[in-house]
Amino acid sequence: MWVTAGLARYSEGLYVEETSGKEGLNKALEDFAVGALMFDDSAPIAQAGRLEPESEEYRSVAVNKGAMVFHMLRAQIGDANFFALLKDFYSLYSGKAARIEDFEKLAEAHAAKPAVSEVKSIGNAPPIVTAGTPNLRSFFTQWLRSTGVPEFTIEYVTYRTKKGFRIVGKAKQNLDFFHMDIEIEVQTEGNPEFKTITIAGKESAFTVETFGRPKPNGIILDPHNFILKSSQRLRVRGIIARGESLAELGRYYDAVSQYQRALELDRNNALAQFRMARRSSTNGITRRRRNRSAMPSREALTRRPGGPKCGRTSTSAESTTLRMTARARSMNTARPSKPGTIPAARKLKRKNL
Repeated sequence: MWVTAGLARYSEGLYVEETSGKEGLNKALEDFAVGALMFDDSAPIAQAGRLEPESEEYRSVAVNKGAMVFHMLRAQIGDANFFALLKDFYSLYSGKAARIEDFEKLAEAHAAKPAVSEVKSIGNAPPIVTAGTPNLRSFFTQWLRSTGVPEFTIEYVTYRTKKGFRIVGKAKQNLDFFHMDIEIEVQTEGNPEFKTITIAGKESAFTVETFGRPKPNGIILDPHNFILKSSQRLRVRGIIARGESLAELGRYYDAVSQYQRALELDRNNALAQFRMARRSSTNGITRRRRNRSAMPSREALTRRPGGPKCGRTSTSAESTTLRMTARARSMNTARPSKPGTIPAARKLKRKNL
């Protein structure tokens, strides 16, 4: 079940956060995201039961993507409500069968309570205050009942105003059914400023005001990793990881195809180049071994045509006899003679006479 598999994986991230802080959690979340991107199109989380248990596809969908859904839910309803949800869910369904719908209803009940997220932010980011009740029905529909991971791009223009600066731009995503509020970090010449924009559909316009002058290319979408999202770097890592899993199964041709895909996206990726070279050399050794095993043996090469049966090779005496016979035949072969000359064999015969 997604709740069990995903929460077990996310618990690893919670442990890392407790021992190594926010930076450690961000590294763990990136690993979860890479795992989710490996086979993100295999099945929706709600249908992960049709995947083979403990397969790479199952781990990608139910375990890694499931862990990221828990992290996103935590950001939606706040730390206090999130951990209260987990405690109540365990109390109600410990030792009993529970459906995904049961977890959703309980989550919606906890989301109705106002809360301030206790997630510690990087830099001087303020605590995330939940404004109103988040729409968890839409949240679960997007992340549990559909496949795919959105990838965002942003383009914008900065204008000078009397009070500071105005940023007017467009946020784009490769999928059209994700609707969400996303935090952005605007890096300025002073302290960074944090704003929230809404993305709906493939293209969404936004306008934000800042006090400090924004730096060139200084807008970061989702700086605190509250959302599962793709990027070229994460996508390449996911493709390489997929190739490695195929290689472990002995599907070397498919693995090389994945490494080639990674190099098409990032031709300078050192890991993809290393995996490709290593797998190619392994395939070369395998082919040479197969060719060597297909070559005729030394016994077959030395066996005399029409010779002894049962595969017995010719003896040294037989080999010597064959060589002498061949030599004698070559000596007795008539050579083309010049006009008026007598072949050597005929000369020898006349002398004896």
